[in-house]
Amino acid sequence: MRLLFRKSKYQLSDSDLEPVEEVLGSGNFVFIDLFFWSLFITLMTISHHFSILWGILIFFSSYFFGGGLFYCLKKWLGDQPE
Repeated sequence: MRLLFRKSKYQLSDSDLEPVEEVLGSGNFVFIDLFFWSLFITLMTISHHFSILWGILIFFSSYFFGGGLFYCLKKWLGDQPE
């Protein structure tokens, strides 16, 4: 079956993946993803904190920790050469 289809050239598949890499590597996507992970962590630990105040504290602490870690890694690694 593989012999029926021609292999696509590397440059063509690379150009198709370029927009996906740009979106997944953007800062906005990282913070949206971080929001959902913080919400997931808060909901998974709901049995350990029995008040809304502790849930909000866990949500914001995980969100700010992830954001701080993102900025530290971004500053430390800088722009990577292609």
